[in-house]
Amino acid sequence: MWFYWKAGVLKYLQQHHDLAAVRLHGSSSGAMVAVLAASGVDLERAAERAGEVFTEHGVHDRLFGLLGVWGSIARRCLEELLPEDAHTRCTGRVRLRITAWPSLSPLFLERFHSKADLIDACMASSHLPFLLDGRLAARVRGVKAMDGAFCRWAWMMRQPGGLRRLLSLGVGTIGGDPVPSAAPQALEARDARPPSARQQAGAAQHAAASFMLDYTFDEALGPLRLRFGAVRLRTAEGLQQLVRSGFEYGQRLHTQGVWATWLGGAPPSRQST
Repeated sequence: MWFYWKAGVLKYLQQHHDLAAVRLHGSSSGAMVAVLAASGVDLERAAERAGEVFTEHGVHDRLFGLLGVWGSIARRCLEELLPEDAHTRCTGRVRLRITAWPSLSPLFLERFHSKADLIDACMASSHLPFLLDGRLAARVRGVKAMDGAFCRWAWMMRQPGGLRRLLSLGVGTIGGDPVPSAAPQALEARDARPPSARQQAGAAQHAAASFMLDYTFDEALGPLRLRFGAVRLRTAEGLQQLVRSGFEYGQRLHTQGVWATWLGGAPPSRQST
């Protein structure tokens, strides 16, 4: 459900900054938000539409909520909301991360060949095994894939204190990437191919040159931010509250001058906040 929080943050940025020259990097639910934002979709409307489809499917009344139906709901919303040239708008501007199965290695998608291909990439990047559609893994361009956060978790588990850090972090990210990028792979055409030296050099600079949006950084969420996004929100009002929480987080960072540092422009004056 952290799609809603991220949509709120990006909604704030859409309203207060020109994001036309900003590259967006997304994984998990962050992949969907990045693609929607880069395609010019109003993220508040996107969140509303997802909530409407939830209601149509009776999600709030189902014993297991989104289990087994989230995949079809997400795909339907993307098909409805994205413009026909979304793949053109996102190519060269959006970078999606997926986790290859069974190696759990990161793969990156940056060029998209059609709207359908772009949607498939989003679905692969956000594929939680069995939750979306009952399948262990998704398939994109001939490659089996899982949620883009899994490779992040696998890397963290290999680090000292990795389990403790893992339990305090969230699922989806937009922006910076804590997974080392010294040896990334680019998934183009239908095959995963080793990156060129130029791609490796660019990827190595990526983490240092990016700003990460992660709901676990939002202390105003309190204990909710430590639950891996597995929050049972029974009402549309609860989902919209997450949008507002994300919007308010974006507003707080604006007041602190964070966006001025990363995106340019002056922070608001005290009188205007």
